[in-house]
Amino acid sequence: MGRTRIGFERWLNAATAVLLTAAAALLVRDRLLPAWRTHRVVEVGEAVPGDLGLVSLATGDTAALDRFRPALLLYFQSTCPACTRNLPAWRRLLEERPPGVPAVAVGLEERLPALGYAREQLPGALAAGPADRNRTTHLMGVRAVPTTQLVDGSGRLVWSRAGVLTAADVDRVLDRLRRVSPAGTVPAGFAPISSPSGRTP
Repeated sequence: MGRTRIGFERWLNAATAVLLTAAAALLVRDRLLPAWRTHRVVEVGEAVPGDLGLVSLATGDTAALDRFRPALLLYFQSTCPACTRNLPAWRRLLEERPPGVPAVAVGLEERLPALGYAREQLPGALAAGPADRNRTTHLMGVRAVPTTQLVDGSGRLVWSRAGVLTAADVDRVLDRLRRVSPAGTVPAGFAPISSPSGRTP
């Protein structure tokens, strides 16, 4: 009788351990892993989530970041002194980038100040804001402005730098830009903004 009871208890303990292990595996697969993928930061060389949305500051149209491949992303705020110091580098990138590679000036602030700044300081760029600012800045690793990033035609983040760019940084980005192939057309509603004079560089 005692041996039967001990055998049953061992079997019950083993079955309980198997069930707990299976439950833990399901929790990791169904809850923790998707949450980790959603909240992790994209590293250079990794694919950017295509469903990150951009909103045109000029028209309010929305398009997935996946539609802007390749893309040069310029994250800014109109009140950021470092962004102003970075303008010569960004303007050089805008002027010397290959045809067909869009530059997106991504304002991390309210629509009107961001649109005014982009129109005045970064003509020729597509003026946009993130559809979900917190998710975009977290996933893309944007912890400060200015931040400059390059996404290639396959949707991978291939270059990222926070802070004021040096001349060497600009040369590196331009070299990478010359090696990426345009993948399509810019979505409707995201035409490059014109300068105050009406010209689009």
